[in-house]
Amino acid sequence: MSGFSQTQGTLGTLFTDDHVRRGVQYLDDADAPEDGRVLIMAPAEKNDKLALDRWSNALYRGGTAGQQVSRGQIGSEIYGLTPFVTTNTKAQAGGQSDNTVMHKEAVALVVQREPKFHMFYDIDLFAWKLASEVIFGSAEMRDAFGVWVKGQR
Repeated sequence: MSGFSQTQGTLGTLFTDDHVRRGVQYLDDADAPEDGRVLIMAPAEKNDKLALDRWSNALYRGGTAGQQVSRGQIGSEIYGLTPFVTTNTKAQAGGQSDNTVMHKEAVALVVQREPKFHMFYDIDLFAWKLASEVIFGSAEMRDAFGVWVKGQR
């Protein structure tokens, strides 16, 4: 996420609605499709947003009261983005985190080597064993479809 050339916010401080809306504007400027847009944030950001009615109140967001936060999501959509919460955002020094507003085409899974399977007999256990190996990672595919939203961890 920190590789995206478009940025919003300041590391070490919680991001605001303005930062998210500006990120959506960047996606609009890049002609990113409306479907497939997400907001990925750290748990500290989720905690901050739960205190805001615009983010957690069913009257603003729709849905059923009490079901706004489930399965790593805060509701189903805000500003045209599907929000997700994860601890897998890269932690920067000093309690800072990487969050992002992006379209699904901004990054992709890259497989360097297809899965290779090995079957062998383990004489110690008197059993056949199956092992698999694969090399994979991720790559930035469309820089204009991603915005690094700096924040707090």
